[in-house]
Amino acid sequence: MTTVTSVSLSLSGTINGQSVTASGTLSVDETTGTKSGNVSVNQPPGSASCGPDGYAVPMPRCFIGARPVKPNVVNPLRLLGRRFDSVRVTDLGSAGWVAHTEHASLAKGTLTSRQSIFGEMRHGRVTKVTGIREVIQVAGPDHLSAEGRYTLVIGSGRTAKKIPVTYRQSYRTKTPDRKLFRAHKKKKFLLKAEVRPNHHGQVVSVRTNSTIEYI
Repeated sequence: MTTVTSVSLSLSGTINGQSVTASGTLSVDETTGTKSGNVSVNQPPGSASCGPDGYAVPMPRCFIGARPVKPNVVNPLRLLGRRFDSVRVTDLGSAGWVAHTEHASLAKGTLTSRQSIFGEMRHGRVTKVTGIREVIQVAGPDHLSAEGRYTLVIGSGRTAKKIPVTYRQSYRTKTPDRKLFRAHKKKKFLLKAEVRPNHHGQVVSVRTNSTIEYI
């Protein structure tokens, strides 16, 4: 399996009835479990609280480059292989909901993630995404299922607002390694991560830290 050194992201869709696009590249360091880079977000004028606000673009990709807690842990990307699709539905409670679809491919160390997004997002600028805990399970001979949660932090200091978020995601590989899937039948992974977006106008610098382990 090729080592992933970067993730190329692109996104288009409709949030709050308005068209939005985003794109960027994150460099991957599998030794430290970090990804970092810039995401450019093109939103309509006057829609500062309209997502994806930078953080939402790389969110479905948290396990890419995650640092294994123990050396024998197989990253879920090895099961998914070089081409896979995913669907993710995120519930932000009173702050809205978002549906992601994705087509992903891996070549020459770069994972290319093309995403579509649709939904409603009613919150201010995100300063941090904390407490990401996602359980990923081998659910069949060619697909994975995942459930997770995290907290959006809006603002900072004593006036910071926290929004609890839950989501469900499914992945289906187009290039299944049947032997590897059989070896991981009903295996579960625990992903832990944190995402920090730093805004510079319509460009958002994003850094993620993540670990993965068997449970």
